[in-house]
Amino acid sequence: MQAQSTHRPSAPGTAANVHLLIGNGRAPVVVAEIRPVLDRDVLYLRLQVDDIPRSGTRHTVDLSISGPPEEVAALVAELARVVQQVSR
Repeated sequence: MQAQSTHRPSAPGTAANVHLLIGNGRAPVVVAEIRPVLDRDVLYLRLQVDDIPRSGTRHTVDLSISGPPEEVAALVAELARVVQQVSR
């Protein structure tokens, strides 16, 4: 007789690791737009980078963040605050 497994399938989700290298001519294109979704506005913030091929390597990043405009703005403000805090 085989024991019945109590292992449940993991919940769906997203896991992503992205490293965005900037400086020395590498800068992201930043695009923000607001679109109505159902009954509310959603802000889409995109960072797009296509690093010039160097030594046979190429780095591309297309990151988007979406949510209520005030919450996306709060995230951007928090990023700026953290960077300023460690840059002192």
